[in-house]
Amino acid sequence: MGRGDLVVVSACLLGRPVRYDGEFKGDPLIMELAKYVEVLPVCPETGIGLPSPRPRVFLWKDPRGEIRVIQEGTKKDLTPQLEEFCRKFLEKLKGRVKAFVLKSKSPSCSPTPTTKTYEDLEGEKLIGRYQGILGKMALELYPDVPILDENKLKGGEGRALLQLLFPSAIPDTLLQYFEAW
Repeated sequence: MGRGDLVVVSACLLGRPVRYDGEFKGDPLIMELAKYVEVLPVCPETGIGLPSPRPRVFLWKDPRGEIRVIQEGTKKDLTPQLEEFCRKFLEKLKGRVKAFVLKSKSPSCSPTPTTKTYEDLEGEKLIGRYQGILGKMALELYPDVPILDENKLKGGEGRALLQLLFPSAIPDTLLQYFEAW
């Protein structure tokens, strides 16, 4: 991997204590990958000052059809703060990012439409699944950069990413994760 190339990774996937519930969600493959590449951890929720643990946030489709990020209990709309954080974070990466690996199902991170979305402010009436804010913005700003969640990393897209990151030879300690699947 060339100097200055970054792989942006959701901080929770690296085992950092940033999740809303305080639980460990480190992914063994991603933690192993971090030994070989320059990784930039990110958590938009802690990036805007939310603590861990904290009340969960969820996606809400408002009456105008817009997707908003709401904090459970307080019903506070965190969308403006999260969008500003994500926009500034992504703009700083121009020309340096090689790939993104972001947390699926996360209202703030998911690049895939896996995040539960609700029609009510209590987060009870499920209406579908959408992308998280950072994942959606990354896909828009970096259309030519691989952007995966941790589940896609474990399939064919993940193998392709490893070949991109390691054109000469993929380290055996990373390949073992693929042989186990």
